[in-house]
Amino acid sequence: MLLVWGYVSIVFWGCATISSGFFFPVLCRANTPERIIALTFDDGPHPVFTARILDAIQKEDVQATFFCIGKNIAGNEPLMKRIKNEGHIIGNHSYSHAFWFDMFGSKRMLEDLQQMDGEVISSTGQKTSVFSPALWRY
Repeated sequence: MLLVWGYVSIVFWGCATISSGFFFPVLCRANTPERIIALTFDDGPHPVFTARILDAIQKEDVQATFFCIGKNIAGNEPLMKRIKNEGHIIGNHSYSHAFWFDMFGSKRMLEDLQQMDGEVISSTGQKTSVFSPALWRY
């Protein structure tokens, strides 16, 4: 029983602590000689808020990364094209944005991520190159 408890604890820690690299290598920060920040927006595209954000950052000539949810893309394809055409990065934030996403098995997680990539390819012609987990805890 102690062995099972230890195993479950380690797996839970690996799931809850993405930066641990428990399942695969991850990049959570980078060293650079420049003083820069990465501006990111999650959970879009949203028909009102994403457009407002794009308007605001366009005025300031700022680039950002938009971590989009696949199920939010249908009906918002023009926003996806705008994000791409204005030079922003589109990141994968999963298709489902499921509460328990970080507890999915690897096959189910990969299918969800690939479904999201399919939506982005359909709407923009490009594939995502970055991923942000659908975390409910920040």
